[in-house]
Amino acid sequence: MTQADLYLIHREDPCFNPWETARALKDLKKEGLVKEVGVSNFDPFKFDALNKAMEGGLVTNQIEWNPVCFEHFNSGMMDYLTAHRIHPMIWFPLAGGRLFRTGDEHCEKAMEKIREIAKRHGEEPETIVYAWLMYHPAGAMPISGSNKLARLDLAVRALEVKLEHYEWYEIYAASGQQVLR
Repeated sequence: MTQADLYLIHREDPCFNPWETARALKDLKKEGLVKEVGVSNFDPFKFDALNKAMEGGLVTNQIEWNPVCFEHFNSGMMDYLTAHRIHPMIWFPLAGGRLFRTGDEHCEKAMEKIREIAKRHGEEPETIVYAWLMYHPAGAMPISGSNKLARLDLAVRALEVKLEHYEWYEIYAASGQQVLR
C-alpha cells in the first residue's frame, strides 16, 4: 500500500462540516493512506474549525501569496498561521508570471521596487521574491511551478539572500495595495 505524504482539501464547500471532514481525514490517517493532512485556500474561520476538529492536526494551508496578492494578510490567515506555527505552502509566488509582464499597474509598481532591491543584492528579481516570501515568520514554503532548472535555481538561491527588514516592507507596500499602519 502506498502512503501519500500530504493530502490537501482544496477550497472548502459552503456547507462544509468540520467534524465530518475531520472524521474522514482521521480515518485516512488511521488506515495509513496519508501521513499528514492540510487544506488549500481556507479562510481563517474554516481553517480554525477544521483544525479544532482535527485536534490541531492540520499541517498547512496552501494559499496564494505574492507581491500583488495579499488576500490572506487581509483576512487574518497569515496571523493565524504565524501564531499557531503552521507553515503555509505558497502557490503562484511569482503571480503566475504576471509580475514580469506589462499592462498591470500593481505588478509594474511592485517590480520596480523588486528590481531595485535585486540590484542592491546582486540577484535576479525572482530570487528576491522567493527570499521575500521566506522572510516572513510564518515559515512560508513557496511552490515553484517551473520545470526549468535555471528557474528552480533562482528559487533555491533565495535561501542565501538576507533581506533587510525595511526591504521586506518596501516590497509589501510597493504595489500600492497594502499600507503600513
